[in-house]
Amino acid sequence: MEHQRDELATKRDLDKVERKLTGRIDQVEQRLADKIDGNSNKIDANSAKIDQVEQRLTDKIDVNSAKIDANSKKIDQVEQRLTDKIDANSKKIDQVEQRLTDKIDANTVTLDRIAVQVIENREQLSKTLTREEYKKDYNELLRGQDKMMTILTRIDQEQAATTARIDRLEKDADKIKAGKG
Repeated sequence: MEHQRDELATKRDLDKVERKLTGRIDQVEQRLADKIDGNSNKIDANSAKIDQVEQRLTDKIDVNSAKIDANSKKIDQVEQRLTDKIDANSKKIDQVEQRLTDKIDANTVTLDRIAVQVIENREQLSKTLTREEYKKDYNELLRGQDKMMTILTRIDQEQAATTARIDRLEKDADKIKAGKG
């Protein structure tokens, strides 16, 4: 077969080729079987590792699950305490609100009374004099008093003059009476 000729192959040649091919097939088959066995061993080793990792992860999940459960209970307790505090504060707020409402009501009554008093005061103030009106009236009063003082001064002067004249007339009448008599 080294030289290719177009001759017919003999049975012996075919048997020889068959043995060679069978040997090669057996070798390839053996190599593949060895590789398959090697890969099978690796798969088994990896499967064992996967089982170990799975177990470790399962253990960690179980531990974390227990922690989550414990935290959930703590959260529930904290929630209950906060709810209790909120309820207590709500009651206090309601009490403060009631006290403030009472004070507002009381102040409203007081403010109503003050408003009525302010209205009354405003009405009274509207009846009173303004500063300018007061000054005007006061100045008129002072002018009137000045006029009265002037009149009184004149009356005093006239009275003094009248008294002096009466005294003179009485003296004259006394003289006339004394002269006639």
